[in-house]
Amino acid sequence: MKYEITKGSEKDFEGVPEWCTIVYNYGNSDAIRFCNGWKEGCKFSGTKEFLTRQYDVSGCDLDRYTIIAERRPITEPAWDGFSSVRVGEACEVRPYSDATEWQAGIVNYLSDHTVVIGLSSMTNGKAELVAHPATLKFRPIRSPEDVARDEVIANICFEIGVRPNNTVVQQTYDAIAAGKIPGVKLE
Repeated sequence: MKYEITKGSEKDFEGVPEWCTIVYNYGNSDAIRFCNGWKEGCKFSGTKEFLTRQYDVSGCDLDRYTIIAERRPITEPAWDGFSSVRVGEACEVRPYSDATEWQAGIVNYLSDHTVVIGLSSMTNGKAELVAHPATLKFRPIRSPEDVARDEVIANICFEIGVRPNNTVVQQTYDAIAAGKIPGVKLE
């Protein structure tokens, strides 16, 4: 993860866990401590030797804390699935001409004429797909909810004898899920 230092320097974050966003000390102590926020449930550690644990800051006297350094995660825009896929992007891929299922992977290399994708859905553990980018379809990794939705829609399409991913079936499912059709709800 990339961070922007808002107080202190990169040196202040040497040896702290990746999740750490605040380096501080408490009271008159010289012991350096670190955490990822001041709200309930945040992670913190007293020193590098202590184990990370959860804590409740609702009763803390924050005036006794001295912040030495602070950083915030730099969030890069997520791939929208419509623009060109990027190197390092986790995605699902499928050849245009093939009716096989989508496979999850990470784009390892991309040029105008070649894309190399490390596939994570292969049963043998590791495999790479090498192809011309124009011959592949890409989409973002789907959430478990999206996967469940797609399975239900595929089953409905099969049962009523229409092509998979029929737009009317998708719209009907979404209307039911949104509660727009009285008397019908999803479990």
